[in-house]
Amino acid sequence: MDVLIRGGQVIDGSGGGPIKADLLISGERIERIGPLPSELSEKVQTVIDATNLIVAPGFIDAHGHTGYELLVDPFAESKVAQGITTEISGNCGFSPGPLLIEPLQRERDEWCSRYGLEVRWRKIGEFLDILESQGIGYNYATLVGHGVIRADVVGYEARPPKGDELNRMRYLLEEALEQGAIGMSSGLFYPPGSYSKIDELISLCQVLRKFDGVYATHMRDEGDKLIESVREAIETARSSGVPLQISHHKATRKRNWGKVKRTLSMIEEANARGVDVSCDQYPYTAGATSLKMLIPKWAHEGGDERLLRRLSEPEALGKIRSYLEDLYPMKDDWHTVMISEVVCEQLKRFEGKRLDEVADQLNTSPFDALIYLLNQDKARTSMITFLMCEDDVIEVMRFSRTMFGTDGSVKGFGGKLKLGKPHPRCFGTFPRILGRYVRQNGVLTLPEAIRRMTSFPAEKFRLKERGLIRRGYFADIVIFDPDRIIDVGTYENPQ
Repeated sequence: MDVLIRGGQVIDGSGGGPIKADLLISGERIERIGPLPSELSEKVQTVIDATNLIVAPGFIDAHGHTGYELLVDPFAESKVAQGITTEISGNCGFSPGPLLIEPLQRERDEWCSRYGLEVRWRKIGEFLDILESQGIGYNYATLVGHGVIRADVVGYEARPPKGDELNRMRYLLEEALEQGAIGMSSGLFYPPGSYSKIDELISLCQVLRKFDGVYATHMRDEGDKLIESVREAIETARSSGVPLQISHHKATRKRNWGKVKRTLSMIEEANARGVDVSCDQYPYTAGATSLKMLIPKWAHEGGDERLLRRLSEPEALGKIRSYLEDLYPMKDDWHTVMISEVVCEQLKRFEGKRLDEVADQLNTSPFDALIYLLNQDKARTSMITFLMCEDDVIEVMRFSRTMFGTDGSVKGFGGKLKLGKPHPRCFGTFPRILGRYVRQNGVLTLPEAIRRMTSFPAEKFRLKERGLIRRGYFADIVIFDPDRIIDVGTYENPQ
């Protein structure tokens, strides 16, 4: 007998509890739940006193982006430190494979070279084998990215697949699923996924049915066309017969705040018609993505190299300027964009600054500051955008079919992965929900919050014998003080 967790308040992940119970763990499994006879207690190697603490299933990050980072920090410290024992990665159309074309392989090689890594892979199965061989500090599952598969076959052209291309995409998807991927994600906001139409997505999702896979989507639009985008996602799932996960559900920009009431009703109605639809969220009013995504989608065709060339072409640059001046008509509007991470060392001084502040330091306009950063950093800059409202965060959180995700990769408290000022969700998503929204604001009860963090995502993503405290289940366990747990990171000091 290995570990005894004694005297804790057990919330088992089902939505019930808490109950006072001991937990006996043998190897990787839960051996016994309840009072432990003294003769067994004496044989236990390790005893953890959980008096006045909550004992729960380990949290499942339903929407993560960790990949290459595990080659640098296999312990996944920023995830495990907030109670995450399983991550669902490969979201928003991006995944660690298959990397079959030169641009994707070059991106992999540049990333690995930055950290002195010599390891290389092409297929998802090869990447998972590397992780299995080296060992990692939590459980890792990945979706296969539609954007990656599309790039492999169609490239970065803004057109539908032609000839045999769709069949080749279906083959790559099936191969990835056979190698261990648990579903497919799309990033319809990002090129090249944004160039796809619904018939392409339905065809690919039909491949998932054979593997009982999940379709997770970063929809085309989370602002002005939010309702239309939810409708497309539901229709994709209905027509293909697969479970749907709507990623980081929200409404961006003030004119769209409140629309989540309608979209959550649409999700409820779809479930009533037999379509399995759920969503995830992070508990913040700011999002994060690449700075280049401020540039209109037409300018991304052909990939980053072509985008950067367009930024030096007067006609293209003029169209981009007109687009962004409509989006950000006042200088203060640019204050909603914060530079979170750059690659170029000479630009580090701008990390943590808003775009209007960067413009002041450069003695130029916010638009010209944006173009300067993209050119100097080769379109690799990351940003945080402040575009959501607290009422919507609470509305989505209260919805019974919402689970939670960091929408981030493993980051460093120190060491090689302590870079820039990443979104604090990477460190504090789950403590923030339990501290701010459960204990302080009463948005959810503690048992319900834990159900959404554990058994609900485990069921959705077909994670067997995880997400509940049950005899014989894997001993993915988190212990915390419900009176003290809270996030402490800020946008200025996320770690």
